[in-house]
Amino acid sequence: MGKLNYCYIRKNTPEIQERLKELGIPQNDFDEGDRPWIAYNHGLWISVDEGHDRLFRGEIDCGDSEDLFFALITYDKEIDKNQWFFSTGWTMGPENIPIPDKWIYCDQNTLEQFAWVNNSPNSYSREIWKKATIEELIQHFKSE
Repeated sequence: MGKLNYCYIRKNTPEIQERLKELGIPQNDFDEGDRPWIAYNHGLWISVDEGHDRLFRGEIDCGDSEDLFFALITYDKEIDKNQWFFSTGWTMGPENIPIPDKWIYCDQNTLEQFAWVNNSPNSYSREIWKKATIEELIQHFKSE
């Protein structure tokens, strides 16, 4: 299975909790959701106190980046939906002018469906677009 098991974000808002519910990620039954941070662990979320990072050192610290937190908790090597893809290393024209890396969020079941929905069936080839790994997601969202 290609899923991430542990990460946390250093904030807790009603909007984050609502988005977790929309994604179908259940809250731990013993949690009231009122602590200042949110941790994701084995498919559940739980609110946690500051200092959680000192107790569970193996978890990925998302800081206050909601983009990174949601990219990590929805990460799955086996599917395309809710995954991030990127294209890198391309140049333009005879002068080989570098084109900046491009990132897309696939909100369809497959990258191919994403291409058709966006009227660009030839623009989203798997030869050009690579599904981001956990390490690449961390690097991308922490550098934004």
